[in-house]
Amino acid sequence: MELLGELVAWRVALRSGSLLEVWAHGYAERAGIYVFEVLVGGGAEPGEHLLVVERASDSSQMVIAVARLHSSEVDNIRAA
Repeated sequence: MELLGELVAWRVALRSGSLLEVWAHGYAERAGIYVFEVLVGGGAEPGEHLLVVERASDSSQMVIAVARLHSSEVDNIRAA
């Protein structure tokens, strides 16, 4: 598997006052959870420790979650 495209540094401010930096292609809110995602290609099956969010019908590309944060813990998210 290889990363497709350039990653973005996302700065995530938590309600606790902590600041996280997550490198990903993008993020989406799914059922109250922010999921930061990367697009990979290569067709190889991911290991069991990876969370595949979406995949192409021929498995040539996959979207993999690299971080998950409950929305109630997040104050704001912005690109660095």
